Amino acid sequence: MWRTQTLIGVALLVGLALYATDGRDRLLAQENAQLRASLAASVKAEAVAASTSKSMASKLEQENEMLRAQLVESAAAAAAAVLVPTTSAATTSGKVSGGNSWEAKRKLLADRNKKALCPAPIRTLKKKGEIPLVLQEEGMRVGVEVGVFRGGFSNWVLSNWPACTKYYMVDLWSAQDNYRQMDNATTSKNLERMEEARRNVARFVTKAVLVRKSSVEAAAQFEDASIDFVYLDARHTYDAVMEDLEAWWPKVRPGGIVAGEDYMDSEEVWRMTATCDWEGIGGGGFPWVGCNKWTLPYGQVRG
Repeated sequence: MWRTQTLIGVALLVGLALYATDGRDRLLAQENAQLRASLAASVKAEAVAASTSKSMASKLEQENEMLRAQLVESAAAAAAAVLVPTTSAATTSGKVSGGNSWEAKRKLLADRNKKALCPAPIRTLKKKGEIPLVLQEEGMRVGVEVGVFRGGFSNWVLSNWPACTKYYMVDLWSAQDNYRQMDNATTSKNLERMEEARRNVARFVTKAVLVRKSSVEAAAQFEDASIDFVYLDARHTYDAVMEDLEAWWPKVRPGGIVAGEDYMDSEEVWRMTATCDWEGIGGGGFPWVGCNKWTLPYGQVRG
């Protein structure tokens, strides 16, 4: 038989064990409750932050919409102001117009001012042959090519730009003094090239217009903002290209495209403008056909 003292001791141990277990459960329950409360507070804080962020984003978007509306309104007003004729000379006969009246032009730019203000970027091109495809995608109608030569590129553009209504092919087709370029030839040879260009676009007779003038003279025939697209490929000297840009840039409508070819970096420009010793390559050609002996004008060798 167990002694009384032993029984009492066992009972006390059991009681202590139960008490300890109960205390631990209560402690775990308290910690669990604290964790739940902390998690709930964190979730609430994140929800408040998200709500605040959404509210701020909405407010910013509203402000941006207001700014865009103001800019569009300003652009429309500016376009209308630019197109208001100051004298009767503004309607000089013989100029190529994008509309039938000043009012029509103001309306045209007013309708397009949002696109013109911030036009969507055109897609990336890998080669110039994709240009007419972009013109078609952009819904353009009137184009000018400056520097036509034999009309090969003109034919390509018109063949792949069905939406085109008029395509002006500008070239002097005449001998030019003090211009060292592969395509500078006698006037008779240039006239042969012009006729070849005419044949190349013969099936587009209602769209293609040959303009035998210098770039600047031809640009003077067009009113400002009257064309969608201009392609510059005439004389390749710095002064000539700047002259072309200054003459044609105003003629392109807001949101239109100014393009060209034969872009070069500074090293390539130096090579193209340096005097090349053509010995051994048949007496002529461009740098990309074999000339590799470069010297500056007057025999100064570049260090």
